[in-house]
Amino acid sequence: MRDVALWGSLLQPGQRGPLWRSSARILDSYPDSLKICFCYVHVGTEIARLDLPAWVAEDSTLFEQTLSLVLSQVHKGYGYPVALAEAHNQAVVRGGDRARFSPYSKTK
Repeated sequence: MRDVALWGSLLQPGQRGPLWRSSARILDSYPDSLKICFCYVHVGTEIARLDLPAWVAEDSTLFEQTLSLVLSQVHKGYGYPVALAEAHNQAVVRGGDRARFSPYSKTK
């Protein structure tokens, strides 16, 4: 069973699952303060995985503020965090731009 299917059946909008510590091998190279924790959050339209530094997860006030900010941004962005939507809009390469940068383009 996929994580999303499990948490989708257990969480209501605005709820989160328990915190987990990432076991990615790359994190063995980092100090404990930079370890990554994560939880699954029902953001209303889908289940999202929220990754955050352990030092944020271990401070209940900071963690709750972070969760509140994420949920607020998703709500304001109609299901997608506003900052990520804006970054996506700025990063999209349009057809005309793509043609200018393509090594196969005849118009430069």
